[in-house]
Amino acid sequence: MRCNKCGDENPEYSKFCSTCGGPLEQANHPQQNNAPSNIPIQSMNNSHKRNNNNKQGILSIVLGFLAGITALFLRFFSIGLPIAGIILGVKTLKKGQKGLGIAGIVLNIIGFFAVVIIQLAFIGLEAYDITGTLECINYPNNVTDPNEINKLFNGQTIKYQFNKDKTFTVQYGENGKDGYITGTYKKVDVKAKDEAIAYTINMTANYRNIGGKTYNEEYTTQYEIVASLKNKNEYAMINTVSYSMYYCRKQ
Repeated sequence: MRCNKCGDENPEYSKFCSTCGGPLEQANHPQQNNAPSNIPIQSMNNSHKRNNNNKQGILSIVLGFLAGITALFLRFFSIGLPIAGIILGVKTLKKGQKGLGIAGIVLNIIGFFAVVIIQLAFIGLEAYDITGTLECINYPNNVTDPNEINKLFNGQTIKYQFNKDKTFTVQYGENGKDGYITGTYKKVDVKAKDEAIAYTINMTANYRNIGGKTYNEEYTTQYEIVASLKNKNEYAMINTVSYSMYYCRKQ
C-alpha cells in the first residue's frame, strides 16, 4: 500500500506509514458476508411435502406387511390395517410418488386377502369345535363293519361332555353309574391333519368318583382329539400320557 504523503510502500491493511508515520487510506475491500444464503420459501415447502409423501408411502407398505401378521392375533380387527394402507397408498400415488404409492397399494391388497383367507380358515376350524358330548368306546382296531361298531356303542361307553365355559364331565357307564370325573379343559393347539382337524387339549380333573371312591386332588392329562373332515360326527381321542385310544361319535 503506497503512502500518499511520502510515496513509500507499506504492508497491506497498515493504518500508518512506516516511513513518515502519516495515516494511510484503506482500499475498499468487499466485506465477506457470513450470513446464511436465503433459501426460497417455495423450495422449502416442496421439500417438506416430498418428505411427508415419502412417509405416507412407507407407512402404507408397513401396514401391508402387518396386516397378514396381525391377522393371526387380532382376527377380523386386523382388516382395518390393509384398508388404511390402501388409502395412504392412493394418496401417495396422487401426490406423484408412484413407486411408493403402487408398492403400498399392491401390498395392502395382498394383505387384505390374506386377512380374509386366514379368518375363513379360523371359521372352518371352529366349525369342528369340540363343544358338546362325545360318546366313546375303546378304539376298535380290528373291527371295520359299521354294524359291529354300532353294537359296541350299545354296550359300555364313556361320555365326554365339553361345555362352552371350559368345564368338562366324563361319565363311565349309563349316566355315570360306574363313575364320573369333573374338571376344566384348555385348548392348546389346533391344526389341519390329512383329512382331519386335530385339537390338543389339557384336561385338569378336580373331582373323581371311580368305583364308589372319591378323589379330590387335581391332576392334568392331555388328549389329542381328531375330527374327521368327511364326517363331522366322527372323532378319535388319544390320551398322550397313557396312549389310550377311543373312537367317538358326537351326540
